Amino acid sequence: YKVQGRGEAGEQLRRDAQAVVDAGASLVVLECVPTPIAAQISAAIGVPTIGIGAGPGCDGQVLVMHDMLGLDSGHRRPK
Repeated sequence: YKVQGRGEAGEQLRRDAQAVVDAGASLVVLECVPTPIAAQISAAIGVPTIGIGAGPGCDGQVLVMHDMLGLDSGHRRPK
């Protein structure tokens, strides 16, 4: 997974989120988006946002049970 929305791409991501809301979406999932961009999108689009790796500015969070409990195979890619 790759971080989305850095630099000018952040404004494009906000426009894209608004476009899907205008098309009828009732919520938007923001994955791997920088925290400030996710918070800006959440404040701007008028529907709930669910974040996964997008910081606390979203309306809700995806929590992966295996990650929370440390139940993995021990194979982690270095950051």
